[in-house]
Amino acid sequence: IAMVFDNLHEVDENSDLYTALLVACDIAPEHVEFYFLSRLAPHKKFARYHLSNKLGVIHWEDLRFAPEETRLLAATVDKNAAVTGELVDQIHQRTDGWAALVRMWLQHCTMGQENPQSCCKSIPKVILFYLEAELFDSLSEEDQRFLLATAIFPFISAETAQSAVDVSDANETMSLLYKKQMLISHPSSNYQYHPLFREFLIQKAQEATEPITAKDIRRKAIGSFLSQGRYGEALEVISRTENQESTPHAIVAQVIDRLFDCNFQAFAKALAPLTENDTAADPWLTLIHGIC
Repeated sequence: IAMVFDNLHEVDENSDLYTALLVACDIAPEHVEFYFLSRLAPHKKFARYHLSNKLGVIHWEDLRFAPEETRLLAATVDKNAAVTGELVDQIHQRTDGWAALVRMWLQHCTMGQENPQSCCKSIPKVILFYLEAELFDSLSEEDQRFLLATAIFPFISAETAQSAVDVSDANETMSLLYKKQMLISHPSSNYQYHPLFREFLIQKAQEATEPITAKDIRRKAIGSFLSQGRYGEALEVISRTENQESTPHAIVAQVIDRLFDCNFQAFAKALAPLTENDTAADPWLTLIHGIC
């Protein structure tokens, strides 16, 4: 017999429910198994079960699809083979193997009215609704503001987070968000968002945040990256500005200031991925590209 308790992360950590569940585990017959679904680590009351190897933990990384698993699911969902192998690989890359999103995206491509070949151009609305309802709406307003303000950063350190949003302790906030699986750890000791969740947050920030506030956050982000010599990340933030022609002169001034700090080679390397059309569309980027 399997007893399944879903969304346990929504229960307050001081709730008596955990005591009741522990007692239930203690007195249950051997043929009864308990499954707890949560975005948080096992509650401290289950520590002795963990130590005695009676508690198994399956992490998100364990549930993430490998490329071949995504292809197998596509073959099951798409009976007519409308989604080609290349599109399946694109879906896997965009979702990073997130099982629920892989399935929703495949269903969108096979059941939608649009041509399956163009179904990867933008995030399906059903996925945006899912990310909002299951993740974003479950957070407090303070945590939501933190996510919207820091999504512009490819990688988030306490310093860059503190520069973008007014919080008493950015380290503590990120640690709590990481425990809720809103953030992913990065080998550089920083944090980052799941790529698709980050796209959702950036889109939502553009819709919900006052334009002046959004520009101020971008300005702070670029200034922070430039001061740390992280020019590629600064350019990514600039590239996400909706209208590059309106890039604030203050940002460009910081860029040029760093150029004249003898950072020509680093900036030239960072600008290399930009096409001629990218730089030609913005006179300031054209100037910087010319200097490099």
